[in-house]
Amino acid sequence: QLPQSLRVFYAAVIRNLLRDAWRRLNRELLSAQQQQQQTAFSRSFMNVALNIARVSQCMYDYEDGIGVLEHESMDRIYSLTAEPIQTA
Repeated sequence: QLPQSLRVFYAAVIRNLLRDAWRRLNRELLSAQQQQQQTAFSRSFMNVALNIARVSQCMYDYEDGIGVLEHESMDRIYSLTAEPIQTA
């Protein structure tokens, strides 16, 4: 078991990594959309990467849902991947 101070530190590190990854993904996607350019990655790859990032953040924020009878995590994952948020 890690001491509480290390848990808090590592949680902050993970949150910062997630935030930075979101910023990079969004910047790349929005830049390509605004300039109507081809990105280094295909559009389908970008969508998969965004969906994985969404699910990862959801699982990190709300845990994996193992043993949860209400299927709350599965509902969240489904809503993030099967019904993604539409951008303008």
